[in-house]
Amino acid sequence: MFASLVSSLTSSLVSLCLVAPVAGPIAAPFVAPACPYCAGNRAIDYVTATDEIVRAPIAGVVHFAGPVGGRGYVTIRVGELFVTLGGLGEIDAGLRRSAVLRPGQVVGRAVGRDDPVSLSVRNEAGIHLDPTPWLGRLTSVGPRSRLVPVDGTPRRPAPRAVCRPGG
Repeated sequence: MFASLVSSLTSSLVSLCLVAPVAGPIAAPFVAPACPYCAGNRAIDYVTATDEIVRAPIAGVVHFAGPVGGRGYVTIRVGELFVTLGGLGEIDAGLRRSAVLRPGQVVGRAVGRDDPVSLSVRNEAGIHLDPTPWLGRLTSVGPRSRLVPVDGTPRRPAPRAVCRPGG
């Protein structure tokens, strides 16, 4: 019953487009718990390299940035939803509550191979939702340096996320 409630809430929420916070593959997918206190994986966990840069998956306002249980967490408020990055070894020194983030902005660094970075989404009631339907992909491969024209030629657009239909 709890899983069906979460599923119905997911389909009725605003459309998000999340970009993966790191370049690595998914180590563990979201697994909906059968009840609010039952076992499950309330996030998507990503494989990371030591000191890998972690980026904001979406534009929003920093709701929380700090340590929890010895690891760094950054929660971004997006409308009525909270998008959290967890398991960071280091949080960017400039992140403060109410700071405005843009997608792809550096928020910290990963601990390393044995400590995945997690991405979770929850609503104001505290119910965790599967972020998978909202995962987009960049229109170009990975972050890369771009030269800025000095002769008046317009800039090329930066890579942007493209989300799945309905997600």
